[in-house]
Amino acid sequence: MLVSVNHRLAPAAKYPTFDDDVAAAIAWVRSSVARYGGDPAHITLLGTESGAVIAAETTADARHLARAGQPLSAIRCSVLVDGQ
Repeated sequence: MLVSVNHRLAPAAKYPTFDDDVAAAIAWVRSSVARYGGDPAHITLLGTESGAVIAAETTADARHLARAGQPLSAIRCSVLVDGQ
């Protein structure tokens, strides 16, 4: 199952808003995905370009997930793709 999420954009939003938006989305997925046939124990983040940076920061810094009430273990793995 794929859940596509978005985040607020700069310049209106400032760091760490982007990471916190993704962490909030992860909290929603964990609490809701089973209703749609997904498994909340198998969350993988995939990000490209700036999304890869956000996925990396959200995965590497537990503070973002903690602000959303989630443990770092909520993310099973992340896939970071940067064309550069």
